[in-house]
Amino acid sequence: MVTPLAPVEVLERVRRGEDVALDGLRDFIEGWLRGGTTDAQMAAWCMAMCVRGLTADAASVLADALIASGDRLELGRFGPTGDIQSTGGVGDAAGLVALPLVAALGVRVATMGGRGLAHTGGLLDKLEAIPGLTTSLPVERFVRQVRDVGIAVAAHGARLVPGERRLAELRGSTGTAGSPELVAASLMSTAIAAGAGVVAVDVKAGGGAFSPDARGAIAVAELM
Repeated sequence: MVTPLAPVEVLERVRRGEDVALDGLRDFIEGWLRGGTTDAQMAAWCMAMCVRGLTADAASVLADALIASGDRLELGRFGPTGDIQSTGGVGDAAGLVALPLVAALGVRVATMGGRGLAHTGGLLDKLEAIPGLTTSLPVERFVRQVRDVGIAVAAHGARLVPGERRLAELRGSTGTAGSPELVAASLMSTAIAAGAGVVAVDVKAGGGAFSPDARGAIAVAELM
């Protein structure tokens, strides 16, 4: 039996430029989700990944762990169900237009919105500027609204990808929001957990986005 690496051993290997086996990375991330790995250690890992990058397999391990931090919905019984996620950027309003249009065309929309990271504003930030609108929906209400109304936009909660919400807060406070692999893992874990059968991703590029040019945006899109 292989003894799992302690969190500090994972960080020391990363600092030395050594690879960490996927099982060791999974233990590190799941330990953070359970409280065994500290926020400081997770922040150090995020910063290292911003500098070194992650492999596609490592990003997938992170996404899987974030999905498993809560429930995963299955909404196929309601018919075609879709979601639109965005990598974010200044003035990003695609979701405000596209989500209701898709719903009007008969596709049920189930989306977990995001809040702004770094210099960007999230979908929830914009929606919550509307007086009386709430995005804090219990899972049962979220599912009923998808079924009965045809569209639901909700914030992360205790039951749907709570790990992604924690990671987003950590990335936002440590200057690590722009890592392509962390962006991809966060968006895909959110979309998959919310139960949509089809996901469209709006990938931004330019000075107001996390990807400064089209080449970087294409890399993020391919990773997702």
